[in-house]
Amino acid sequence: MDTKLKNLSKEPLFTSSQVLKEVNITYRQLSYWELKGIIKPIFQRQGTRDFKRYTQKEIDVLKSVKKLLDEGYSLPTTDTLGEIAKRKELEEKLEASEQKFKTIFDKAIDGILVADPENKRFYTGNKMICQMLGYSQEEIKNLGVMDIHPKKDLPYVIEQFEKQSKGELTLAKDIPVKRRDGSVFYTEVNSAPITLFGKTYLMGIFRDITERKRIEGFINRRLEFEKTASHVSFRFINLTNINDAINTSLADMGKLTGASRSYLFLFKEDGEKMDNTYEWYAEGVSPQIDNLQNLPSDMVPWWMRKLRNGEVIHIKDVSKLPLEARVEKEILEKQDIKSLLVLPVYIRRELIGFIGFDNVVRTGEWKEDDLALLRISSEIIGNALERKKAEEKLIEAKNYIENIIKSITDTLIVVDPDGEIKTINKATSDLLGYK
Repeated sequence: MDTKLKNLSKEPLFTSSQVLKEVNITYRQLSYWELKGIIKPIFQRQGTRDFKRYTQKEIDVLKSVKKLLDEGYSLPTTDTLGEIAKRKELEEKLEASEQKFKTIFDKAIDGILVADPENKRFYTGNKMICQMLGYSQEEIKNLGVMDIHPKKDLPYVIEQFEKQSKGELTLAKDIPVKRRDGSVFYTEVNSAPITLFGKTYLMGIFRDITERKRIEGFINRRLEFEKTASHVSFRFINLTNINDAINTSLADMGKLTGASRSYLFLFKEDGEKMDNTYEWYAEGVSPQIDNLQNLPSDMVPWWMRKLRNGEVIHIKDVSKLPLEARVEKEILEKQDIKSLLVLPVYIRRELIGFIGFDNVVRTGEWKEDDLALLRISSEIIGNALERKKAEEKLIEAKNYIENIIKSITDTLIVVDPDGEIKTINKATSDLLGYK
């Protein structure tokens, strides 16, 4: 700005007296520093005269010069003051940048941790990560990578962290994170290097994907459910060997539902006895089929009452069975069964047996999808057994008729409505000379 022109800017101007008072210097010092070119006043015309005026920038420079002199430094040159101004401007920009980062850091909807890539300790964390983990910001500073992940998953987590530190990986997927209370949730961690006070750190942005994984798990399980139900259904539609079909279906259903053992019991003709006719068991689980033959049906009265009422027996914890089921409880505990599910099997509304699923590892309940699959499968198996029974009766009837025909001593020829001979007895074949 030309110092001999009027001040054309809108910034406020100050008189010499105001400057002397503001900076706490003498008029002689002010004149000397003007002479040295440290400051340059503006000449503002009023009427026919020009008056010296000073901007706020000039006042700030004078304050800096006075402070240096008060601290024992020599009078700075114009070049030195330029460096001071540049440094001050840089510091102001840095401060503004840090303030902007802090605002974003604290208001982020994702959790953020800043870690030392060398010792894997945390330098700081934002409010959201504190909320996610259950720690305060001060407590976060006393933690490291090893403290916030399940022990069994640390090898994978450390591998991902080191790849991110080296710049080999940006997004780490399916990272399990342990809260203060020990519960675990899953995250995706996006990383980037960040320099703070001259040191490079690794900044990790944690996004909770637990709900997404739950939905993905539900969808995948649903697909497995539909696939298994389809296989079971197809297997019995194209039936060649019912024994293989039932055994394979029990295995499919047991694996899908996480059971330790699955089985089919069938009642004998009088309904007084029952046999464990088919069984599948997981690896490491003892089979029971040989111990469960020709058993009296009334040995499990509570069980049988429920089945005859068409109820599904869903026992989440065998140890908590009611007193009226004490007999069943004793039998189940002898087999180390913790929880189980039993569904009735019918042929034409007649109870012919039941399908069961045991868990010898843990207590718990079967999911609704599991129940739906098992109900469908029990109906399919019931229909297959009905078909088998009908085929057996047909074969039995055919054999009975053939035996009658063979026993007739007179000649006998059986023809169909079209006159085609279907069978002849032995007397007829002997008479006609056929074998």
